[in-house]
Amino acid sequence: MNRLARAALLLVAFSPAFLCGILVAEHAVEVPIWDDLERATLLQKRAEGTLDWRYVYSPHIEHRMTVPRLITLASAALGDGSLVTEQGLIFGVVLATAILVFGLLRQTFPDRPLRTLGLAFVANVLLFSPLQWETFLFAIQTSFVVPPFGLCLALWALNARTGQIAKFVLCFVAALLASNSFSHGVLLWALVFAAVALQHRFGSGRARAAFLAAWLVATAAVLVPHFTVDGYVNTSEFAYVAQGERAPGLQLATLPDRAPRAANFFGAIIGSPLARTTVLDPRSVAPFAAAFLLGLFAVAAGRALLRWRDPALWDRWLPWLAMGGYAVVASAAPSIGRSALLKWSYGLVPHYLTVTVYLLLAVVVLGILFCEDVHARTRSPRVRALLSRIAVAGLGALLAFQTLQWGIGWLGMREWKSARLQSRTAMILLNHFSPTYVRRVGGDLEESLLLVNRLHDVGYLVPPMLPDLRLCHFGVDPRPLPESEARLRAARLSGDTVVVEGEAWLAEVGRRADGVLFTVVGADPSAARVVVAAAELDGMPYAAISPADHRLDGVRLPGLEEWAGFRKKLPWSAIAAEGPEVRHVQAWAVDSQAMLVRPFAQHLGASLDSGRPRVALRAGPGLPRPETTRGCL
Repeated sequence: MNRLARAALLLVAFSPAFLCGILVAEHAVEVPIWDDLERATLLQKRAEGTLDWRYVYSPHIEHRMTVPRLITLASAALGDGSLVTEQGLIFGVVLATAILVFGLLRQTFPDRPLRTLGLAFVANVLLFSPLQWETFLFAIQTSFVVPPFGLCLALWALNARTGQIAKFVLCFVAALLASNSFSHGVLLWALVFAAVALQHRFGSGRARAAFLAAWLVATAAVLVPHFTVDGYVNTSEFAYVAQGERAPGLQLATLPDRAPRAANFFGAIIGSPLARTTVLDPRSVAPFAAAFLLGLFAVAAGRALLRWRDPALWDRWLPWLAMGGYAVVASAAPSIGRSALLKWSYGLVPHYLTVTVYLLLAVVVLGILFCEDVHARTRSPRVRALLSRIAVAGLGALLAFQTLQWGIGWLGMREWKSARLQSRTAMILLNHFSPTYVRRVGGDLEESLLLVNRLHDVGYLVPPMLPDLRLCHFGVDPRPLPESEARLRAARLSGDTVVVEGEAWLAEVGRRADGVLFTVVGADPSAARVVVAAAELDGMPYAAISPADHRLDGVRLPGLEEWAGFRKKLPWSAIAAEGPEVRHVQAWAVDSQAMLVRPFAQHLGASLDSGRPRVALRAGPGLPRPETTRGCL
């Protein structure tokens, strides 16, 4: 194969990465939600000059997230601390991991360039699947992608043609980064030790013993403080346990009572890469998918153990056995920990795929190695032909299934972006209105309010929180939205409130509105518009709910009312603040990405009749054109 052909095939092999990069750039949103708020205290301490190494190293629940914190600090020091920058870095780390996987494939199939490039394409289809949208579009997930990078770096280094010192340094860096990013990264210390002990061609017995002895010393030097500093109790404000408490998952005395839930949780995580279809509930598919993957991995491991005396064969299989084993153990850890708090179906959330996809990848490569081994040991032409057909059919079926997964993932990315932009609207108004769905921001309103304000105060909330409720903080587009996109469907009085229902879709950007604002025009129609209420659309943030609970409704296109509806109670006192004259209540659809608002084509007439309030929907804006300049004087 000439260089030009090899370069073309290499581009094809990495084409999933290019496509995923486009999707990430299109759907990334600058807004902190949930665990992203953990950075508020870090950046505040940096701004005040009180940040010390102990805080950077301190535990977040059961994790040492030193590396993600350093990334955030570097982003703040070298740039503007953008979350989108960190989302781009997540993609970069996965790309670096994919390059290492390609290197591992070249080591495994040194004389088979076409097989290497073909398997690299399959690997990249898996690693860059948009089904992992929670990983690619959630800045805190730098913590989740670094350990797999460390895994692949260590496995590549142990098989590289380098000296023992270079191997040791690369493995040490890999394990140090992984264990200081997320808890399952700690596994690398044991994995490297086992891989060196079991690899036939590592070096002389003396070199192996020296490496292992030095590795044990390094392991102790890193892990003793890892598990002892601060008593290994949570020090973060944004966590599901209080400061000074240990994570429930570390309290193993309750494990026997919740063992069935932990087992189901494990099955959900392991089976998740193959659990999503358009017709079946992934909760029912995941256990069978898990059994299938674990069964294939067990068969491959058994075959490898039977052939372990063959140095050339064993050393080719070992990295992929280590990769699959890592994914299995790393999936068992959250199953034990999170089952103390959550339903087992939570194991299907997309960010767990970032670890378990390596089991699927390992099974694919081990399957090819298995077929290779049997092919070499049989003289039957029929058996050899059958093995080739099985390998081709298996890879073809996997790629065909991944086409569906990419489609579902793309829809998940769209829903994530829409939900995050709704979160942005709720967040900039958080000092004035409490969101109907607190989960748009975080798990607890009081805690989220504190941390969002803290980010705002140190200048790392973009856009910043609104100082007041004048509409002029947004750019105002006076063109009314057509009723086919945004409409007020109903309005009625309920006690001392006006209940308004409707839908809002932004056809120009292809998503539901990012919120609906209400203003009142009283006796002076030229007065500055002031927001009196804000409505959230019915769609809940995807991040907070298991995909199983969504039942993948995004794969069909529901009606506008179901997809982009809202229902808001407006206190009559807010409407009547302009005086007793006839009032007009106007609704505005929010585009928080552009920080623009557009009026609905209808408005709500509100008046007093014999001292009693009356409301009615009216066609047409019927109101003077509002100010159109951006910014408040």
